[in-house]
Amino acid sequence: MWSHIGMLGGIIMTVAMVAFFVVFFATLFGKKQRETAIRFPTAEAYHNEDLGMVRNFKPWVLAAVVLLLIAYVPPIWEAVSGQVKGAPGYKPSSPVVVK
Repeated sequence: MWSHIGMLGGIIMTVAMVAFFVVFFATLFGKKQRETAIRFPTAEAYHNEDLGMVRNFKPWVLAAVVLLLIAYVPPIWEAVSGQVKGAPGYKPSSPVVVK
């Protein structure tokens, strides 16, 4: 059953890949059309407030760096220091039933 689901996923991915390349090369080698002019509407601001929180990105960058350090330093430290315990080894005499 799982092989059929995997086969279906492979077929879908192959069709998607072929469609992507057809569109890519059709766009690359197709006839050039005239360039469209995009006009964006402009409006004046409702409020002319100067919030220091959004004008200065240094605190936000510092917070992002601190959060990244909190997220990544402990697992990397464990991996580098050798404190990570590996998976238990497989023993042929184990009572695991293979179907």
